[in-house]
Amino acid sequence: MIELSLNEVEMLAAKAARGAGFNWGPCDDIGKCARALAAGGLPWAPSLLALARDSPSLAAPTLSFPAEAGSAISAPTDGSCLCPIRTGALIADRPGLLMGHPLRIDRVAHPLWLVGFAALWDVRVHVSWRGACADVAGGAIAAKAGDAGWLAPDADVTISGGPDDVREPDRRRRASIDPTVFEALGAMAARTYVPASASSRATGAGGSRTDDE
Repeated sequence: MIELSLNEVEMLAAKAARGAGFNWGPCDDIGKCARALAAGGLPWAPSLLALARDSPSLAAPTLSFPAEAGSAISAPTDGSCLCPIRTGALIADRPGLLMGHPLRIDRVAHPLWLVGFAALWDVRVHVSWRGACADVAGGAIAAKAGDAGWLAPDADVTISGGPDDVREPDRRRRASIDPTVFEALGAMAARTYVPASASSRATGAGGSRTDDE
């Protein structure tokens, strides 16, 4: 396993997301979410690879307001899944969605990223879907031990108010990542690098010259 600092996690995730085609705004969100997930001991890296693979087919969220329950974010009628990054950003822009009734989100892809987003919100929330749940408060994630659903490809998610007495866990300062996954994310990040050119080499960029100093 490869050890990364949380700063390295954030930078790698943001650059890999950019290499996967996300705009810089969402990339910044992805980096911060990855950092929070890593601090909570959750599998941000394989989930990011899956998100990058599926992102071209994921849909933007729309709001609906059922007559009897709380507000909901509905999935498209064509059977596609919601993008968790755009969904998390929508909720962040409308904090009133988290007040009162639970918020239901239908068929969101890679729901782990909504847990990461919840760590960026200044509220206590409980995030759950089949096979996984977490209480999030003060930027810290208290995940239920043994949950097997963190890498679910899609799920119906419910976000409700978190308990007042939730104990914020100790946050990890470093994260472990599988070397194969690290290499794949690094390859995605490398797509953001400016390729070498004759003019850049002529002015001394890169390592082609011998440094005698």
